[in-house]
Amino acid sequence: MSIVLTSRLKDPEGQLAHFPAAWKRQHSDSVLAAIREALRKPDAVQSIRDEFVRFTSSATQFWVLLNTPETAEFAGITGELGPHIEELATLNANLKEFIYGLPEAPVGAVELMQALTAHTVIENSWMVTYNYVRILLGDYHKDDMKDWAKPFMLSQGIFWEYLYRQELNMPPNIVASHHDGSFSPGFARFTQHACWPEYIESGEKYPRLKFESSWEDVFGEVSPFTGVTF
Repeated sequence: MSIVLTSRLKDPEGQLAHFPAAWKRQHSDSVLAAIREALRKPDAVQSIRDEFVRFTSSATQFWVLLNTPETAEFAGITGELGPHIEELATLNANLKEFIYGLPEAPVGAVELMQALTAHTVIENSWMVTYNYVRILLGDYHKDDMKDWAKPFMLSQGIFWEYLYRQELNMPPNIVASHHDGSFSPGFARFTQHACWPEYIESGEKYPRLKFESSWEDVFGEVSPFTGVTF
C-alpha cells in the first residue's frame, strides 16, 4: 500500500504540478506519515473516514469561493461568490483567520484568490488521498449512484455557500421550504446538508442512504443526489 500511495501523492489529479519539487516531496512525506498513523488506529476505516471529513470541510470552504458560473457543477453551488470576496474577507471569521495566518496579507481580490487557490489545492490533495485510501480499505460502494464521497463534497460546498450568502445578505442558494418556519429561507434544507459529518463519523455503513432517507422523510421528495451518478 505504501508504494501505491507514494505514486498517488506525487501529483494528485495534477493539481500540484506548479509547486516546487522539494516542497512536493516534503508534502508527500507528511501526508503518508499521517495516513500510516491513521491506519495504526484500532478502527482504521473510521480513522480514515474522520480525516476525510476534516479535509473535505477544509477544502470545500474556500473551493466554493473559487467557482464561477461556468465551473459550478451542481445546484446550490452557483459560482457567484467570487466578486464578493473582498467584502466577505471582512465578515467571515474563517477567512479572516486564514488571511491573518499568511506571511503577507494579500492586496486586492486577485492576490486573495491566488492565496485561496493555493490553500485549496493543498487541502484537496489531502482530501483526495484520504479518499483513495478509503477505497483501498473497501469503505465505498461499487455503484456510483450509491457511494457517498462525491455527494458529501458537494453538500459541503452547498453548506458553505449558504453561510457565506447569509453573511453577504445575498439570496439563498437553497430552495425555501415551509419547514424553514421562522428561520431564513432554505434553512431546513441547509440543516440536511449539514448532517453529513454526523452520518460519516458515527459509522453509518451507507452515509448516502442515510442522507437520502432523511431528506425524503423531511421533505417528501427525493434528495438532490438520489439516482445521480458522479
